Amino acid sequence: RTELNTAFSYQTRPEYRRTIISTSFGYTGNWGRNFYYQLYPFQANVVRLFNVSEAFIDRLISDLFMLNTYTDHFDLGVGGSILYTTDPSTLPKSSFHSYRFTFATSGNVLSLFNRFLPTQSDEWMDSVTHTIWNIPYSQYVKGEFQATRTIRFGSTERWAVAYRLLAGAGVGYGNSWYLPFEQQFYVGGANSMRGWQARTLGPGNSEVMDFFLIPSQTGDMRLEANLELRFPLFWKLEGALFADAGNVWYLYGLEDDDSYFSFRNLGQSIGLNTGFGIRVNLDYLLARVDFGLRLHDPSRQPTVGRWLNPIWLVDGKGIGAVHLGIGYPF
Repeated sequence: RTELNTAFSYQTRPEYRRTIISTSFGYTGNWGRNFYYQLYPFQANVVRLFNVSEAFIDRLISDLFMLNTYTDHFDLGVGGSILYTTDPSTLPKSSFHSYRFTFATSGNVLSLFNRFLPTQSDEWMDSVTHTIWNIPYSQYVKGEFQATRTIRFGSTERWAVAYRLLAGAGVGYGNSWYLPFEQQFYVGGANSMRGWQARTLGPGNSEVMDFFLIPSQTGDMRLEANLELRFPLFWKLEGALFADAGNVWYLYGLEDDDSYFSFRNLGQSIGLNTGFGIRVNLDYLLARVDFGLRLHDPSRQPTVGRWLNPIWLVDGKGIGAVHLGIGYPF
């Protein structure tokens, strides 16, 4: 199938207003029953920010990573994904496994014409960037791989053990110092670290950034592992016990900055949660509610403990989250 997509997004936040104009051209299809692909040889985004509050800018100046990601930018690149699955149905009823690889790269074609493009100075990064329509273009590469497996057992195969392993990273180079914000990774939510709401964990051991009124914890690297036991209850109801581990990180930074990835602090910066879920399986549709409880919270200070303890009940940061979802989380 040939696809031509266009979109306009308008976002109003307490800190700023942002518009995103997107377009892409590409192909989607499959080889047989097991291989599926998406290939977009042309995809472009124009991101503009307006009415950025002075207080927000003042806070960003202290973090050049965040400052650079919240700027106008222009994306022109390619992307796509490849999926292999042994069962492509929406709600598989037997054991199956799948592998998915997604990728995106931007700015490489434009960089061939740098000598003809106007430039502008970046006073904060002490650098010069090339522009399109007075907007710096982004240059980066990004990839993500995930493997999932569901093993069904029991006389009716309604019991199942499911797990997922996921890893992704992206890096800005050439005309960009970092990944643009909309390309960065995050965890939390109904299909990720279920002890946290979306974008409220990470990067690394970072505390929740209080200058965002809406959660915006992101990074340019993600590692995550999920494990779930699914079992029948009665009628169309199913239960689940689960555990999730993972986080996001920045790839580059100072050695003593724990928001950046390093093997030295990897164990301390991994978030860990457990929980249980109730699902209504109507065969053609599955609705669920999951209750996640944090066991290890890397955003808390060591003085109050990063492992679950009674202090968490009174410090106002919460100990878990509730999520509603459609379909299995993985």
